[in-house]
Amino acid sequence: MINKRKPKRTLENIGIRWHNFDFQLEKDIYCYLCCNRMKKRALKKLNDELKFVSYLQWKQYVYRKYENCNKDELIEFSRYLNQRIRNKKPYREFIVILLSAIVSFLVTKTVDAFYSLNSRLSNTVSETIVVVFAVIPLTFFLIQIFTPILEDNIEENFLKDYKEIIDEIMSEKVRKCNSEEELNENSIEI
Repeated sequence: MINKRKPKRTLENIGIRWHNFDFQLEKDIYCYLCCNRMKKRALKKLNDELKFVSYLQWKQYVYRKYENCNKDELIEFSRYLNQRIRNKKPYREFIVILLSAIVSFLVTKTVDAFYSLNSRLSNTVSETIVVVFAVIPLTFFLIQIFTPILEDNIEENFLKDYKEIIDEIMSEKVRKCNSEEELNENSIEI
């Protein structure tokens, strides 16, 4: 007996299946365009045709990809992109609150450690110890924490730019339909 499973219903699968939108690939293309940090594996996946150096080139790529879709498909795709943008916001708010708490905790502990060391040791030795054992690791730790937030921001910007292009295609199709309807009405009147 063959076990036929339905594919999982996730935003990733919906994008690929219904909108020809591979989120990870398209995001990698956008990251390359924006000169954002990329993993080596993702960079290797991009062939030269997908390595755009200007926004206009990338926009034309997206435009060509979706110009043959009808108005209803574009409306659905635009709403799909809206949903992806909305899903990013609660996560970002949670991360910002969490990071604020962590940073304030670390700064408080560093200042406390500095004052306790300062009272026991001479100023130059305690300052050196604080710099070596607190400030440098704290700086490294904060960089590691803030990197995902910056990367998350590129995802939101990517989705907004993509949606803007899709909406342009959609409005152009609506204008074209309206002008064709006007032509038909004028020809009927004659």
